[in-house]
Amino acid sequence: MILHRLQYFGPLSVGELARAFGLDKSTISRQLEPLRQEGLIDETPYESNRRMSRISVSARGRKLSNRIASAQIEYWTAVLDHLSSTEQRQLAKLLGRLRQAIEAQDLVLAETQEVAK
Repeated sequence: MILHRLQYFGPLSVGELARAFGLDKSTISRQLEPLRQEGLIDETPYESNRRMSRISVSARGRKLSNRIASAQIEYWTAVLDHLSSTEQRQLAKLLGRLRQAIEAQDLVLAETQEVAK
């Protein structure tokens, strides 16, 4: 998930990644370490603050991320082939409604957290 996020929204700082996943910086830093060791990410220090860096997907990481995305598309296409076109439309509609409900609940939680501060 981190590689996918970086590939489509990066480069990002550790703090930005932490916020995107709702985790703290130390947790994201621990998750980045194996990706760093495997050469799947690159780090570039910020010009304005050399202690901070931008994390981006390396060429090797991009290849892996693309292979994973292709496999997921292939899998879900095969799964959806078991549904009729009517069922697929119903599923898409329900998933859209579910996404809206999740987004609404996330806003409620964010507001609750702001009030608690």
